Amino acid sequence: MKAIRLIDANILLETIKNNCYVLNTQDNSITGHGMFLEGIQQAIAEQSTVNQWIPVSERLPKMPTGEDKYHFKGEDYSADEYIVMLEYGTIPTTMYWNGTEWFDPHEKFSYTVLAWQLLPEPYRESEDKQ
Repeated sequence: MKAIRLIDANILLETIKNNCYVLNTQDNSITGHGMFLEGIQQAIAEQSTVNQWIPVSERLPKMPTGEDKYHFKGEDYSADEYIVMLEYGTIPTTMYWNGTEWFDPHEKFSYTVLAWQLLPEPYRESEDKQ
């Protein structure tokens, strides 16, 4: 199984800023890290981030744009699925967000969600064999 190492990008950048300098071979002067640091910042920006809990008091998910339709309260809605923590819940579960409410398409009522996060990418067996 391929292990993925997580780093704190802010700590990495601060360490580089504080400890890396460029030696100018033409006049033996030590200068800042300019282009080197920009390259590191670009590499970090291109990496995936780890999903973190987002309180609904800070932000709600974007409006669903998918073509998947779910029946809820007598209507068909576009909705996206998220991992959520429900009010009074003790473990995460998944719910659907239709832009105004959190729901389970098998139930007839909406839920109070405290925090949410994106679903991870689906497992693919070929990735595990690398």
